[in-house]
Amino acid sequence: MALKLGVKMKINDLIKELSGLGIRFELETVDGSIAYLPLSGFYKSDGLTYIREVDGNIVLEMRYGEEKIVEDISDIVSASYDWYEYSKDRFDGWAQPDALWGSLYEKYGHGKFVERTVKEWVAK
Repeated sequence: MALKLGVKMKINDLIKELSGLGIRFELETVDGSIAYLPLSGFYKSDGLTYIREVDGNIVLEMRYGEEKIVEDISDIVSASYDWYEYSKDRFDGWAQPDALWGSLYEKYGHGKFVERTVKEWVAK
């Protein structure tokens, strides 16, 4: 569902589009308004706290009080990728992105998955 330039995305449209990509959400109330908490791999450090509407803008509220205004899905993917870059060297299990988000990183030009063949010795 690509919106025309100059048309502001509504939070319900954004959530529908993200849901269509397989991202699941939990709903919560924050400061009297509905907030969406992604349940799947935004990044392994769970850097995203909420996606919600604030003063007519869609805002990502992240760890450490960081906020980002969202114009479209690419803003969310970029924020997730930034958290991936920040977190990937902290724990061996985080070196590879979540498969779903990794495919979005690839789609939005942040990198790509490469298939490699590994030759490994196995004793009898």
